[in-house]
Amino acid sequence: MSFQFKGKWITVPDFNVKPFNIYRKEWEPCSEEVKNHRDDLRYNHFIFNKKFTVDDFNEAFADITADDYYKLYINGTFVAQGPVTGYHFNYYRNRLDISSYLKEGENDITVSVLYSGYITRAFVSGDMRMGMVCDITIDGKTVVVSDESWTCKKDTRYVRSHLVGYNTQMIENYDCNNIPEDVPVCVKAEVDYTFSPEPVPTIPVYRLEPVKTEILPDGGIFCDFGKQAAGTVSFDAVGKKGQRVRILCGEQLCNEPQKVKYKMLCNCLYEQYLILSDEKCSFDEYDYKCFRYMTLYPEEGVEVSNLHLKARHWKFDDDYCTIKTNDKILEAVFNLCKHGVKIGTQEV
Repeated sequence: MSFQFKGKWITVPDFNVKPFNIYRKEWEPCSEEVKNHRDDLRYNHFIFNKKFTVDDFNEAFADITADDYYKLYINGTFVAQGPVTGYHFNYYRNRLDISSYLKEGENDITVSVLYSGYITRAFVSGDMRMGMVCDITIDGKTVVVSDESWTCKKDTRYVRSHLVGYNTQMIENYDCNNIPEDVPVCVKAEVDYTFSPEPVPTIPVYRLEPVKTEILPDGGIFCDFGKQAAGTVSFDAVGKKGQRVRILCGEQLCNEPQKVKYKMLCNCLYEQYLILSDEKCSFDEYDYKCFRYMTLYPEEGVEVSNLHLKARHWKFDDDYCTIKTNDKILEAVFNLCKHGVKIGTQEV
């Protein structure tokens, strides 16, 4: 039996439409509605928000999912992200213990939702399904549900730059000067989702520091994370309004001044920018990349701090499978393959 949310699926007016049918045989042409998908609706970010009051409590849980993807924050602190990508007829959901994130008195829940709009192997998207649903249960009683009382903003700080990986991902700049725009109304949508009977776990996210940082002759800040990693770049920067930090990532080194081969294989150009405002800015990209090396180029006078990677992969026991051999080449190949399995296992 499928799971039934008490809350309603909420979205914004542009997406309160009948979903597109994106399913077809491999060599058949896609439908006209899919061909004519509005480009301005692709790679949009929306911030759903609700404030609520909590009295004394013991435990609290959030049942939540979104389409295509969400990041959950409670009282400004990151909690989790998901769901595993899936089809609407068995759509995945998460159940999260949020007890440690709540406080007595007023609380704030923020759900940052991404809609890709492209038909790729990364997301099941391009079907005009966008929105989220959430129930918050405290001590066994549902106290908050998603409905029209939530507010929503379009997060215009994410600025589309270019597609990579044969259109599987949009590289985005982040402009701290763009203030998220109010959406006039948050609407309840009639949807055809069937939610999975059991919740699935969310992917672990942890902080990963560079093992080496170097100031290059041309002023770049070069970072080596030691091994290939999957995750999102994160750092703080202070400067003047309009100044920029150029961000280059890659899997290989090169003899160019920037040291990082950011024009990668597989049609990936890992170059993006943080555009500063007059206040302290934080770069925290939404979608993850796979890389080992990074070089930052802050413009003159810009100070960069708190540079790290928010790494992500499914739980992995490094001691489960090991090798003991005198053959150093075999050992190196084994460890390379093992690490590839570790960081390559994402949300599947």
